[in-house]
Amino acid sequence: MMWHAAADRRLPPVASVLDGVPDDLARVIDRLTAKDQSQRYRTAEQALADLGTAPPITGDAAADDEDAAAQRRQKFQRRMVASLALFASVLVSTIIAVMPTGKKATPTPAEPMAVRGVVRMLIPDRQTLIVEQASSAGPKEIVVRSDDRIYLNDKASLLRELREADQVTVQTLRDEQGRPLLEIQASRPREDRGTIAGVNPMTAS
Repeated sequence: MMWHAAADRRLPPVASVLDGVPDDLARVIDRLTAKDQSQRYRTAEQALADLGTAPPITGDAAADDEDAAAQRRQKFQRRMVASLALFASVLVSTIIAVMPTGKKATPTPAEPMAVRGVVRMLIPDRQTLIVEQASSAGPKEIVVRSDDRIYLNDKASLLRELREADQVTVQTLRDEQGRPLLEIQASRPREDRGTIAGVNPMTAS
């Protein structure tokens, strides 16, 4: 696969790197691994035909003695084993090349979003926030997910706790896994209520 990946290189002939390979088997291997796919076999039958796996039956073969016939059978069996191993290797390589690796694709960075403005509407059942932008770009609809972060006066809050007229800044961040999330910073004037217990005339002005 590394040889095939290089545009100016190709797999060397098998006979030049491995001794003892029968000529017909070497030709079949070279054609199976040809860089140009148009030069490869279209079917397994074509490869088997070039291997000559079907020994001819002639009158001369019938006259051979038992030892010569046994040698031919052994040679034929070795070729069959080599052929099966070759096709198994090609099949496994093809499966590995096309099967998914199981790794998730790297997420595409989300477009940065920085929205500043005033809350104009809350739609809690849709987890939606409508912000009137300070840039006069018009209202912005923001859908809040469960893992987004919301702060009100620097304290963790919920979407339903925001109010109209709250000042908000919405930014796009990323969590530890690189996934985009929103951080909503809301602020409003603090209100303190109570009863005046008394006035010290020495400090009153």
